[in-house]
Amino acid sequence: MKRKPLHALIAAIQSNRLYQWGRRRRRVAAHFLLRGVCYGTGTGTAGLIFWWFEHRS
Repeated sequence: MKRKPLHALIAAIQSNRLYQWGRRRRRVAAHFLLRGVCYGTGTGTAGLIFWWFEHRS
C-alpha cells in the first residue's frame, strides 16, 4: 500500500479541524439567529398591540 505524503496528511487533518470548527460555529450562529427572530417577533407584537390599543378609540 502506498503511503500518502506528509503534506497531504497535514492538509487532511487541517481541513477536518476547519470543518469541525465551522460546524460548531454554525450551531452558535443558528442559535443567535433564532434568538434574534424571537426578540424581533416579540417586539413587533408588543408594538402592534400598543398601536391597536391607542387607535381603537
